[in-house]
Amino acid sequence: MEQMFMQYVQPPSSSGPDHHHHQEPQQQHHKMHGFVIRVSMPMEVLLMFRKSIQQDRELCLPIKKGKVAPVSMRDVAHGWMKLMEKYQKRSFDELHQSHKHGIMCFTGPELVTGHHMAQEASEALDTEIHYKHVSEHEFAKYLQQIGQLSKEEIEVCVEATENVEQGRMEEQTKDLEKLLGKKPMCLRDFFEHHEDEFKPSH
Repeated sequence: MEQMFMQYVQPPSSSGPDHHHHQEPQQQHHKMHGFVIRVSMPMEVLLMFRKSIQQDRELCLPIKKGKVAPVSMRDVAHGWMKLMEKYQKRSFDELHQSHKHGIMCFTGPELVTGHHMAQEASEALDTEIHYKHVSEHEFAKYLQQIGQLSKEEIEVCVEATENVEQGRMEEQTKDLEKLLGKKPMCLRDFFEHHEDEFKPSH
């Protein structure tokens, strides 16, 4: 997931009109500067698996060894607001220069595997939650059964987990922490915050 901010900079106009010669209006040129925010896996995605956690005490994902730094979308929104506040005082050119290639990476505070996610859920819910590795086909079938996503959205989710497994999302930065002035929400706190939605009833 990426969000691009853009600033359009218009060059200063030429000096006052020449009263001796008629000139055609100069064409205005706009220069576009991009600033990209890359967002890690949203923690809120895990809410789609609350049924399997509640009923079977299992977290099922097609991830074996891949790692990712899940991030709360609430923290992402707050980070966005903080960035906009900075933009009021500084140009995007300055922000672009202060980050490599003009890119910020919003991640959670910890890199975790699928097994680690289940362990954090177990600690937060005070109930043993098992991790179960499933195939991409089984994963897609589960997402289809819960009936919340379109075919295209399911394909995006499958591709995202494939990227995690291939190590393409194994990145953890302090970009969001610096904007917030504190560490973003950790996975255990997320499960505790949504305890009523995850905790098994028996």
